Amino acid sequence: MCFFEKHYEYINACATARAFEIASVTKRYDIEDYKQEMFLYVIQHIDRYQPERSRPHTFINLLISSKKKMIFRSMSRNKNRIISQARELEYAR
Repeated sequence: MCFFEKHYEYINACATARAFEIASVTKRYDIEDYKQEMFLYVIQHIDRYQPERSRPHTFINLLISSKKKMIFRSMSRNKNRIISQARELEYAR
C-alpha cells in the first residue's frame, strides 16, 4: 500500500477543509477544483516525505497548506492582471 492510499482519508479531510477555507474567503465555491489541485500537489510532492523528519500528518498538512497559499497568490495575481488590463482599456479610449 502506497503512502497516498494509506493516508487517503486524512488527505481528503485536509483538502476538503482547506478548499472550504478558500471558498469562504474568495466567495468562489469551486470546492472540487480546489480539492483536485491539492490532491495533485500532494501526489507530485509525496516523494519528498522523510519519516525520520516528520510524521505523515504533519507532512500532509504542510503540503496542503502550501498549496492553499499558492492558490491565494495565483488568484491575487490574476485579479491584479485583470485590473491592469482594464486600466489599459480605459486609457486607450
